[in-house]
Amino acid sequence: MVQSLTSAKSKFLSLSTDFTIQTSPMNKFTIINTIARLPIPYSFWSALEKISVYCKGQGYNPENNVVNEVDRIYKMVESKKPIVFYDIGANKGQYSVAFLGKFKDLLTKTYMFEPEPTLFDGLTSKFSQHSSIVLSDKALSNTSGFSTLMTTTPPGSLYGSLVDRDTSRYGFKMDTKFEVETIRFDEYCDEQMISELNDNKILKVLKMDVEGHEMNVLEGIGRYIKKIDIIQFEFGHCHIDSRVFFKDFWDFFNNELFSIYLITPRGLHKYIEYSDRYEMFMTTNFIAVNNNSIALKKD
Repeated sequence: MVQSLTSAKSKFLSLSTDFTIQTSPMNKFTIINTIARLPIPYSFWSALEKISVYCKGQGYNPENNVVNEVDRIYKMVESKKPIVFYDIGANKGQYSVAFLGKFKDLLTKTYMFEPEPTLFDGLTSKFSQHSSIVLSDKALSNTSGFSTLMTTTPPGSLYGSLVDRDTSRYGFKMDTKFEVETIRFDEYCDEQMISELNDNKILKVLKMDVEGHEMNVLEGIGRYIKKIDIIQFEFGHCHIDSRVFFKDFWDFFNNELFSIYLITPRGLHKYIEYSDRYEMFMTTNFIAVNNNSIALKKD
């Protein structure tokens, strides 16, 4: 059995090498089917799939993930224009701290949104003395009003969401509820008279981590979507519960003339066109870039 498996793997490696040679579509199909019929255990293909997907960037979640995401944005920004940062779903402020550390000489203002009361109290204690940081306990959405935020017991975790999630498959429950005020991003900006959105000499960066509620936030940005230069967002298991597909993100950003980049272990990979293969419900991070951005142009 061991000898047979070794022989099968040798054939697989040989065929894989041959596969790189230019062949007709029919020959490639024949090679794939030949490999598929080799007596290699299902566990081998399962492990290979996990490794392949992770290396492509889908489900890529390294240590210091927040620092890695901010670093990808840093390498993308070539101009030295002042920056305004919108942290939507600020949690404990991890992302804002990392962003400040990387862009400290350029960052002029930070808006942090966190509706979960326990987390917002922590942000208030940590950042209320910073004049360049504005805190809001409102939840950004596509409508203004009130909604139920669900989180774990005790509260203060990474999983708080306006989406009614079934997390039993992960071994915990979202059994703590808070009534929170919701507001559209465009209405919030109008109320606060945030003038920098109309200044092309200021780079506007927006990050969303709202556990499945991202499309609602994007819809609530309204006319200001054309004023945002960079948007960092997640797509993954939360969107099973919110019934949102990557195709929804693709269509939204494509219509608004943004390009989408996948964050991979090797850097950024630009998606040229939509593919069904992108519907992978593992937490994956992306950067959307406004193709008409003036602030992103080199000084």
